[in-house]
Amino acid sequence: FITLMYAVVDLKAYTVTYARAGHCPMLHYRAAKRDVAELQDEGMGLGIVRSNKFDSLIEENTVALKPGDALILYTDGITEARNRQSHKEYGLTRLRDCILLNIDLPAERMVQKVVMDVQQFTQQEQNRDDMSLMILKIK
Repeated sequence: FITLMYAVVDLKAYTVTYARAGHCPMLHYRAAKRDVAELQDEGMGLGIVRSNKFDSLIEENTVALKPGDALILYTDGITEARNRQSHKEYGLTRLRDCILLNIDLPAERMVQKVVMDVQQFTQQEQNRDDMSLMILKIK
């Protein structure tokens, strides 16, 4: 099976319409509240269910965006990265904190800061799992 996040960003209407197939939930930085919301919805990984039921297990949602907002898409290689000594996971809370700490930077620099924070946390330059991260800032 494979997980997938599909998102269509409409910059004229300031919306994102998305569906999640078992992938990590997208994060939405809301500039007006200066917080990070987890866009949690229904979504089964591709290939897990091999029947007509799959369509009923996927939920499409639309979220309004405002100038200053950001969308954060990531793989579990980020949140499940483990510290070499304590074996604790990096986690969603630490990812949110890192996003909030660096939200005023350009998106490319934010990605670099998160990757560096994961490496510092794990005490490793490379992790066992893949790590992908995309940040889209709305102007």
